[in-house]
Amino acid sequence: MKFGIKIFLVSFLIMIISFGTGGFLLVNSVFNHNFERITASDFENNRYIAASLDAVMKNAKSMGFDNNSINFTVESFRSQMEGKRGDTEVKICAKNQTFLYDGDSFVNKLGHYGYGTKIYHEDGKYYYQVVTCIIPENTPICVETLTDITSVFEERESYIGTFQLVLIAVAAVASAMLWVFSYYITRPLNKLKKAAGEIASGDYSVRANFSLRKAGSEEVYALGSSFDTMAESMERHVEKLKEETRRRDDFVGNFTHELKTPLTSVIGYSDMLRSYDLPEEKRRECADLIYKEGKRLEALSVNLLDLMVLKKEGVKYEKLSAKSLFEDTEKTLRFLLEKYSVSLKISPEDCFVLGEPSLVKTLIYNLVDNGAKASKPQDEIEISGTLEGEKYRISVRDRGRGIPKEEIDKVLEPFYMVDKSRARKQGGAGLGLALCSELARLHQGSLQIESTENRGTVVSFTLPVYKEEEK
Repeated sequence: MKFGIKIFLVSFLIMIISFGTGGFLLVNSVFNHNFERITASDFENNRYIAASLDAVMKNAKSMGFDNNSINFTVESFRSQMEGKRGDTEVKICAKNQTFLYDGDSFVNKLGHYGYGTKIYHEDGKYYYQVVTCIIPENTPICVETLTDITSVFEERESYIGTFQLVLIAVAAVASAMLWVFSYYITRPLNKLKKAAGEIASGDYSVRANFSLRKAGSEEVYALGSSFDTMAESMERHVEKLKEETRRRDDFVGNFTHELKTPLTSVIGYSDMLRSYDLPEEKRRECADLIYKEGKRLEALSVNLLDLMVLKKEGVKYEKLSAKSLFEDTEKTLRFLLEKYSVSLKISPEDCFVLGEPSLVKTLIYNLVDNGAKASKPQDEIEISGTLEGEKYRISVRDRGRGIPKEEIDKVLEPFYMVDKSRARKQGGAGLGLALCSELARLHQGSLQIESTENRGTVVSFTLPVYKEEEK
């Protein structure tokens, strides 16, 4: 059953039951009040007549009247009091002369000045009977009043009929109002349901976009806000998964391509050596090409293995002198500088840092290697170190080709190369910056790349500064 229908039914039942119960209690209260008023009046009237009759007989006796005189006095009182006045009939008689409505009448059980009351329902009418028994000289005399109280019950039935009509009218109006109310209350929930269905169908951009006025209550508004937050988080997560999937597919495709290219060359030149009788110079050329492609495969596998290992393992930091680190790295770079015919400028700000020496040197070496590949002969590459609070920033600047702005975010992906043909000629496989990014991450930092086409590139990372309390 829908939530809106449940709200409607529960609210409708609660209202109708409450209204009906209240109306019944009100009608019953009015009925009881009228009934008690009439019966109390009849009872007091009966008791008054009985007391008056008793007083008359006692006065006659005290005055010395004989029995005939007393009987005459009683008959005179009876003639004055008996009869029907309005809805009440008065009767003064012996016990066996009263109105009997059942075989075991309470009248027969009354003692001296005993009294009894009873309600009778006969032929659609209601009567209230009051009997008071007086026993002068062992001769019981009963004062009986019989009142027609049908009007009280008819009035109650009239009230009940009127209330039933009112209840039907109230139920009709209330049902319409409650239906509108339940629709208004559940409308935001239906919108949430629709949005959830669209998200389940794959449209992660859908939002509830509730305002407090449209939501109708702070609770529903908070629910809508939480739903939108969840949807945004889900959309970001899905986009992240899509991006990861794309990167994985690109990685597999690029890796396959990078393996296939040198393997094709190795197989082709090996087949030439195996199948043909080539001149010595041609044979040497084929062997040299096989050797170069083999070294390229070796470098590819080593770099890939390093990348996988670095993602799983941490490093143990050591206290390093920035100046000594730069001097040792400069010695390592001499062969690389001669290879690409570039010069090197080092300007470190001396302090102590934390890092793993071989990994930091590898990181700087790879950044210089990338800069040298992008530079022209006789260009200058600059390595600088500056203290920035609790971090020490190392920057490698070249003045080479630069990186297009739209490519900067992609160059850290494995196997991604801005100029694939040039990179392969220079022995690259697109893993250098990916390795550098992992090395920077292991030292609590990240690679920062700033580049302008045809003007050069600056790649920097940070190392933690050594503090005395860290000894």
